[in-house]
Amino acid sequence: MLIETLKQIDIQLLLLINGLHTPFFDTFFNAITNFLYWIPFFAVVIGFIIKKYKSKTWIILLFFSLSIALTDQGSNATYRQHNCGIRQGSGL
Repeated sequence: MLIETLKQIDIQLLLLINGLHTPFFDTFFNAITNFLYWIPFFAVVIGFIIKKYKSKTWIILLFFSLSIALTDQGSNATYRQHNCGIRQGSGL
């Protein structure tokens, strides 16, 4: 019940923001979904890790990369499992 309520709130909020058609939100969401905008952020994070942890940097970055790869593959597999074959306009 709580999950359905949160899902409805999420949908309503998304539709509200999407329906505003403001130049600010258009620019903002285009920016955060473009991976080139994240390169400076990750460069700073990696620089901080190198400065703070020095000899343990490679272990931290290895696990960081592994966690990103696993979550990406897991979300892709889950998405395909639940949504594969459903096309827009199919009446489902």
